Amino acid sequence: MRYLLCLITFFCLGVPTPAQEMETRVFVLNARPAESTAEMIRPMLSPDGKVFPETRLNKLVIRDTPEVLAKIESLLKEIDVHAPQVRIFVNMNGVAQSSGSVLAVGVGGTNRNVVVSGTAGANSTSGQMQSEQNLVVMSGEKGVIHFGRDLVTVGPYVQFANGMGLLPPGVAVQTVGTGLAVEPIVVGDVVRLKVTPWMSFQGANGVAEVLVNEASTSLAVPSGQTVQISSGGYSEQVRNQSFGLIFGSATRTGSSSASVTLRPEIMNY
Repeated sequence: MRYLLCLITFFCLGVPTPAQEMETRVFVLNARPAESTAEMIRPMLSPDGKVFPETRLNKLVIRDTPEVLAKIESLLKEIDVHAPQVRIFVNMNGVAQSSGSVLAVGVGGTNRNVVVSGTAGANSTSGQMQSEQNLVVMSGEKGVIHFGRDLVTVGPYVQFANGMGLLPPGVAVQTVGTGLAVEPIVVGDVVRLKVTPWMSFQGANGVAEVLVNEASTSLAVPSGQTVQISSGGYSEQVRNQSFGLIFGSATRTGSSSASVTLRPEIMNY
């Protein structure tokens, strides 16, 4: 408090009084940081006006004419408000299926005793993965939704990052993390959402975070609506035969698919 009083005294006594009356006022900021707000207000000041951000108490000490102070007060009432929060739900779904069949014929015995045997079989497997997580992010800020943590199979990720020039050469990577960086901005009832693939590389010298900006995307999603941001899959079929169907055949088919969906919700307090 003594420091703040010294600032006010300095403005009142240490500055020569201009032709127009000058006043000193202290504005308490409830939501915005003092330093960045001071930079926004500085162009509004008169030639002899001054602004000092008191970051410890998050206040602005401003000396200027009553007219300028009134304009600044009006602006602060509009911009010094808490940014809305956005809860982002992420769903990951995956399905894998495979099936196979075997048909075989065997012939054995002597010249007079011939034995013919055969086998046949079929099998199928399927699996499904589903996970959901959510993250609360302030409008205009950035958050990270993690997909994988402490992955020890680092080769493909390091190769990709080096190929894109995202990692300096010669970095010894021990583990890798993957996810999405999300940056929501609330505009009315719509969330403008920027989504960027994110990776972290843990090594002996610490952690390096990488954003793949070339693959980022921007969406405008109404609050509470679900949007699919990624999907893909593959299928294969393998067939083996030995002399047609005389001695046997085998087939194997497989397929998998995965998708990622997002649902932003504006939080009302």
